[in-house]
Amino acid sequence: MPKYVDHDGRRRDIIEATQQVLAELGPRGLTIRAVAQRMGGSSTVVTHYFGTREALIDGVVDTFSDWPEQIRELEANETDPRARLRLFLRWLVPYDDEALMEERGRINLLAERERHAPIENLFNSADA
Repeated sequence: MPKYVDHDGRRRDIIEATQQVLAELGPRGLTIRAVAQRMGGSSTVVTHYFGTREALIDGVVDTFSDWPEQIRELEANETDPRARLRLFLRWLVPYDDEALMEERGRINLLAERERHAPIENLFNSADA
């Protein structure tokens, strides 16, 4: 009987490991091998779902792609400029380890902005 594998869960695990590697080692340290080591598995598990480093970056960008919309939603529900600023700062400032790791990952993605179009698009959408 074949073993059941939760493919969506596996992809999420790989993206989470990728975010951790990106947050800790930056773009230069982001390799398929580093992600596999973070997961405690082999590189083939990673490459089965994300064949290249660029595919890993695309997966991370996809997880961040909703944050410009989150900012717009915050601003839409508040008209007082000071209250809007307070809401934005609460959203922006990491409040736990996971949020801190995600923010480090976003900051480290900036180094790849000009070399990887999806990252450029992500940051441009935040500027709009």
